[in-house]
Amino acid sequence: DYFQNTVPISVARIMTTTDGAAPVGEEREFTDWVQTGSTGTITPVWTVAPAAGDTYVIFKEYSWAETVQAINSAIDIVASRALIEKIDETITVRDATYEYPVPTGFTHIYRISMANGSGVYQETIPGNQYKIIRGMGIPRIHFYRFPARQAYQDHYYSALWADSDLVEGRYLRIEGLGRQPRLVEDGDICRINPIFISYVAGALLHAPRIRRAGEDPDEHRTQYGVNWSIAEDIGGKAPQYKNLMPNLLSIPDIKVVET
Repeated sequence: DYFQNTVPISVARIMTTTDGAAPVGEEREFTDWVQTGSTGTITPVWTVAPAAGDTYVIFKEYSWAETVQAINSAIDIVASRALIEKIDETITVRDATYEYPVPTGFTHIYRISMANGSGVYQETIPGNQYKIIRGMGIPRIHFYRFPARQAYQDHYYSALWADSDLVEGRYLRIEGLGRQPRLVEDGDICRINPIFISYVAGALLHAPRIRRAGEDPDEHRTQYGVNWSIAEDIGGKAPQYKNLMPNLLSIPDIKVVET
C-alpha cells in the first residue's frame, strides 16, 4: 500500500517501449499497490498495454513536468558561465561570398578552419582574416585579408576588400563555446556537471513547498538548504569555464520572444 497512500497521488509514466506500441510519455495514477509481487493498479488503463521489457518511472511527490522544469532552471542559472565546447561543420564556402551567419548556439568563436580537397581540416584561417559583424539581427562572420590594425570596429568591408584564400565548395569548421541548451527529449545530454545540476534542481523542487517560518519542523526548508549547500560546494558557487582562449570573438545575445 505504499504508492496509493501518498499525497499527492503517485503517478506512473511510460519511458521506453521495446516494440513501439506502448504510449511513451503517457501517465496514469496508482489506485492500488500490492507489495507482494510488486503489483500495481492504475486508473484508467493505458491506451495500449505495455509489453515485457517496457520501462516506466513512478513519481511520488514531484510530477514529471516539475522535475524537468527544475532541471532546466538549474541549467539556466549557470548556462552563461558554464560554457560548453561547440563545433559546427555545416557551412560551405560560396563563390564571391564573404559573409556567413554564425551557427546557432555559439557565444564565442576561437578557431575557423577550411577543409582541403580530401575533407581534412588542415588549414586554419588566421584570426586577423575575419571578424564578427554585430547589429544585423543574426551575427555574421565577415572574412577579409589585410593588417588587423587597419580594421575598424563594426565597419563593413565590401567584397573588393575581402581577399581571404577561401575555396568554393569547401566546408568550414567553426570551433567555439556555447551555452548548454535546455533538455527536451529523453536522449538530450547535459554537459554541465550532472551532480551540480541535480542538487540545484533538488533545491528548486523543495523551494515552492516551504511553509511559513512559524511552522516547524519544515522538511522542505531543510532539504532546500542542504541541496543548495552541496551544490555550492561542488560548483564553487557556480561552475565556470576558466580557461578562455585569448583570441575568443564573442557573439552578441539574440533575444527570442516566444509567442
